Amino acid sequence: MYFHANGKLLITGEYLVLNGAKALAVPLKKGQSMKIEEDESNGFIWKAMTPEGLWFQSEFDRNLNIIKTTSSAHAEKLKSILETIIRLNPDANKKLINQRITTQLEFQPDWGWGSSSTLISLLSQWLETDAYQFLQQTFGGSGYDLACATSHQPLFFRIDANHQPTISPVQFSPPFMEQIGVVWLNNKQTSSVEIERFKEKQVPVLKYVDDISKISEEIVTVTDIKQFCELLNTHEEIIGKVTGLTPVKRSLFPEFNGTMKSLGAWGGDFTLFISDEPFSSSAKWFSRKGYQTSFRLKDIMI
Repeated sequence: MYFHANGKLLITGEYLVLNGAKALAVPLKKGQSMKIEEDESNGFIWKAMTPEGLWFQSEFDRNLNIIKTTSSAHAEKLKSILETIIRLNPDANKKLINQRITTQLEFQPDWGWGSSSTLISLLSQWLETDAYQFLQQTFGGSGYDLACATSHQPLFFRIDANHQPTISPVQFSPPFMEQIGVVWLNNKQTSSVEIERFKEKQVPVLKYVDDISKISEEIVTVTDIKQFCELLNTHEEIIGKVTGLTPVKRSLFPEFNGTMKSLGAWGGDFTLFISDEPFSSSAKWFSRKGYQTSFRLKDIMI
């Protein structure tokens, strides 16, 4: 058996998507795959691969006890995830036995493109479990990344007061798409930690939820690059207010000749940029500053 889940980027709605704001998200071409093959072991073998090769490998017995592993920390985390899905679907344990499971991450683990969400999606697909319920009992979050994992196009994502998602496919292809890029900030941001930090602040955010939803709706319809940049800047100012953090351009790239917007949890992973300059010129500018990993957004999204 073979399953695949797409990576993701959150274009708008970070943080406030947790409070009901409409967010724009895009699925990525690169994600994570899972191959399941029969094995003669008494339990099951789990092998996790990254683009660099083997990340870790573990062997479990029928009761999820770890027999041997290349990483105790990773094996214990995986055991906890599997115990959760078995609680949600007791039949899942039977499907694990006598199997060799190989996961292949198609992007670098520290890029923040969804190594956790793609795993949750893959397990949910294979073991027939509600992915959103599974996510809430493991990593938490809004679930927009799970929506991207199985989507074939950009989408609007929103959760209601009961944390039930509404997902709407949408076209996102402005005429200046060639000039929109993303650049890696050279460090990984842990979304779950950022989410908890945001919740602990208890900032009154409801007055901004509608503003962010409106920006999400407008950003997919604007055809003027100046208006697009104005929407990004307004979004950055609002999220800066509710998080108490400084927008990425102001904190890291004040000299950049263009507009920038954080994607997902602030302070790491990728940030979006757009300029009147060609993408190649902007990418070279970031590279000279020490940020050498950048892509055209249209080249990496589905």
